[in-house]
Amino acid sequence: MTILRSYLKSARLRRRLSFAEDFFVLDRSEIREGAKRRQFPTPVSIIYTAFAQILEFSSAGSVASRESQESEKQDKDETAVVHFLNDYLQWILDEVGFVRTLDDRLVTLQNRTPPFSKGLRLHAVEVVCKTDGSVVVALDSGAKSKATPTHFPIFKECKRLLHRKPEDSIVGQVAAELLSIVQFGQEQKHHDNPEAFGILLHHRHAQIVSACFSEGYLDKLETAHPTIDFGQGDFFAIKTTRTYDLAIVSDRREFTIAVMSLFKYVVSGRARIGRLDELKTENAINM
Repeated sequence: MTILRSYLKSARLRRRLSFAEDFFVLDRSEIREGAKRRQFPTPVSIIYTAFAQILEFSSAGSVASRESQESEKQDKDETAVVHFLNDYLQWILDEVGFVRTLDDRLVTLQNRTPPFSKGLRLHAVEVVCKTDGSVVVALDSGAKSKATPTHFPIFKECKRLLHRKPEDSIVGQVAAELLSIVQFGQEQKHHDNPEAFGILLHHRHAQIVSACFSEGYLDKLETAHPTIDFGQGDFFAIKTTRTYDLAIVSDRREFTIAVMSLFKYVVSGRARIGRLDELKTENAINM
């Protein structure tokens, strides 16, 4: 995340944060009050309301007691987390845009709500793997009759307050989802040291995760011969930001800056996600 950190420190990016100032006003207790949420413009009021639904389950004890009474409650709780994250990311994309051009064609970021469920290929075996959505880079095809090429550099993963997966299983799930989105994108996969990213939301706690792979690692992972050894040049590295508590105003601001930084990096021409990498001279993005 070394390059990404430079965007986090960008004064210009922080100035563009002015659209979101209303979202950095209410504290945890105030978000629960409908009258206070409704005083803000509609987009911010909607996001506050979606977040209030998450905060309704404020303690493990209250969630456990409700789940013991309602067998379907746990699915509804997780849906609330997904709903908030989708509204929140779409709001940022609508307000800021994050648009570039590539060979005179428009490059945009789009928030996708359907799960990314292409699965994961391990030693020629297809493994089920599904995200809670994605943020994709769409490249205008330039012709109405042709589909818009898309890259899937960012996945979304949401968890309710109480879930039954131990920590090591969650790490494995995140690793599998990072691998899945890279395997799906052939241009991305066969790029030198390709990157992939994830936005994670566990109840009110958020993180951004990034991964970098060697091309050799991915090839060996997919081969039908599981005895092939990984060499010194084969690697799969995962890094994460700190955990942001979105019920805390300052964390809410810093996480929003982190998300905007990620979006800017992905469309900047510096991210290693296939043909959008400006270091490949034939695919330079016009800044």
